[in-house]
Amino acid sequence: MNYNALVSALAATTELESTESMTQFPFAINIAEERLTRDLDTDGMTVFATISFTAGNAFVARPSAARLVLGMHRIDDNGQFYPLFLRTPEFARQYWPIRTSVSVPMFYAPQGFDVYLLVPTPVSDGNIEASYVQRPAAISTNNQENWFTSYASNALFYAAMIEMSKWMKNPAMAQLWENEYQLELKSLLRELRRTR
Repeated sequence: MNYNALVSALAATTELESTESMTQFPFAINIAEERLTRDLDTDGMTVFATISFTAGNAFVARPSAARLVLGMHRIDDNGQFYPLFLRTPEFARQYWPIRTSVSVPMFYAPQGFDVYLLVPTPVSDGNIEASYVQRPAAISTNNQENWFTSYASNALFYAAMIEMSKWMKNPAMAQLWENEYQLELKSLLRELRRTR
């Protein structure tokens, strides 16, 4: 299924073809993709990116598109990976209370939503490989396919129908599609567990 096929299926199922309803389909699809991003635990949305850090600076930016950071590894000068362990901000402050003191980072702790504290404060410049969950590029008339259309098209359709049912103020139909979505989600989660 691609974007155009999904819009056609939504129009046929809802029996709506007015200009107003056609402008609602992209919103319903967007909400459906957001829901799937939160509901699914899949390698299909996992991204690996390199983040640089500098000597004497204990803070590093979280990747901007990251929904959930899965892990971080420090990369040494020889290309060897060393895990950085996630800790609470309280642990980080107690473990390394003097930020001007430097050593090799072993831990990271969230400092708000978009920054991490490295502990100990880095002694030299370096890189971290971060793995994180990122929503696939949204489908549209210009981007016809993504991970959802390829691997979770039924769930995407059901989730979009839930939103269209809400828009049409039809709670009974919304519940019907919610039941279909939950069954499909369970099936997808079983399949994803088996791949691990």
